[in-house]
Amino acid sequence: KALGEWSDKDIQKLVSNSPWAKAVRGTTDAPTPSSNAAPMGDASTPIQQPGMGRSRSEGLGAGPSGTMEPPTQFDSAARAAAGIPEISVTVRWLTSLPMRQAQMRAKYGKEASTAPAAKQYIETEPAYYTLGVGGVPGLFLSAFGGDRAKEIVEKSAALTMKGKDPVHASAVQFVPNGANIDVLIAFPRSAAISLADQEVEFSSRLGSLTVRNKFRLKDMQVHGKLEL
Repeated sequence: KALGEWSDKDIQKLVSNSPWAKAVRGTTDAPTPSSNAAPMGDASTPIQQPGMGRSRSEGLGAGPSGTMEPPTQFDSAARAAAGIPEISVTVRWLTSLPMRQAQMRAKYGKEASTAPAAKQYIETEPAYYTLGVGGVPGLFLSAFGGDRAKEIVEKSAALTMKGKDPVHASAVQFVPNGANIDVLIAFPRSAAISLADQEVEFSSRLGSLTVRNKFRLKDMQVHGKLEL
């Protein structure tokens, strides 16, 4: 459909269940954090799209070097029996063209395809790959304090393709959303991802929560072009 013809239902499907958005069961081997956890602190420099403001993690050469600890290998039933909680979150590829279009359609309505600011946002190639993890309970992050929680995300977050070195995060932003936190993670676009990679796995440790999801690249095309 042309952008001006998108309905609210179309947008909801795109941002919740599409090649660019997946519901994921994050897992934690730790008890649910106490409500007495330390406050998060400020969100620091925001990640901006299509460009991005500098954050404390930029300008550090090659970026974070830590690797992610693999999660304990339980299926859902085994985790439930063991009392290990699973948290439902949504992982979105925010810099993809469909996601940028959805943001502008939600903001400008049917004028999204003609409003100058919306057109500029949609047509400008983002400088980073930015993925968002929506619906993370704030307590899973606040238990570590804001700066420490961001450090954990930066060191663990990675995009992994078969036969290639993992791509590590360049910057992280926490965006409060009610009782939850939306975690925005930017990766350098200089680490090119192509259809030949077939799939890319996103993984990150968000405080005590571990999240993984594989994106199938052949499904993430618009008019024959890979959109990330």
